[in-house]
Amino acid sequence: MQVDNSYVVFLYLDGETDRIAASTSLHGHLSEKSFYFKPQQAVDLLISSRTEMGYQAVVDGTHLGLIYNNEVFQPLRVGQKLRGYIKQIRPDQKIDLCLQLDDQQTRNVLAHRILDYLQAHDGTSTLTDKSPPEAIYKAFGVSKKKYKKELGGLYKSKRILIGKEKITLFSRSEEPSSPWAQDKKS
Repeated sequence: MQVDNSYVVFLYLDGETDRIAASTSLHGHLSEKSFYFKPQQAVDLLISSRTEMGYQAVVDGTHLGLIYNNEVFQPLRVGQKLRGYIKQIRPDQKIDLCLQLDDQQTRNVLAHRILDYLQAHDGTSTLTDKSPPEAIYKAFGVSKKKYKKELGGLYKSKRILIGKEKITLFSRSEEPSSPWAQDKKS
C-alpha cells in the first residue's frame, strides 16, 4: 500500500484477537460466483481494483464481479460507488457487469435525448458517428457503439440526415434535396 492511494478493504472481527481487522483480499470474504443475481438486474457497485481485463467491483456489498474494459466509457477509480447492472452470469457462475443496459427503453430515451439536443442546437450537431468516444460520452453518457446504433435508427426512420461532418434534424421542407426523395419517385 502507498500513502495517498485509495484501497477497498473488507472489515471483519478477528475471532482470535476479538479486534476489528481489515483485508484487501476480497476474494477470501466475498463470493465471485452467484446463483442469486439475474441478468439486467440493477445493482450497487463499488470499484475495488483495476485488472488487465477491466475493473473488479463489489456487487451489492456481497459478491465480486467484473466490468470488462470494452464496457467502460467513463473514468473509473478505486473506491468509486455507482449504479450498474448484471450483464450476465457466466456458465462458471461468475458475474459479468455493465454500466449501461442495451434494451429498447434505454434506446428510446437516447433517441429522444439526441433529438432534443438537435432541437436545442438549431437542428444540427457535429457529433457524428465519426466523433471520438469521449465527446459522445460527455454529451450523452453512452458508448460510441450505442450512439452510432441510435443514429442509424433515427436515420432509417427519417428523423435525421447524416453528413460527413454533422448530423441534421430532418424536416419536411428539406425533403426534395434529401436522399429519400429518390426513393419516393421509384
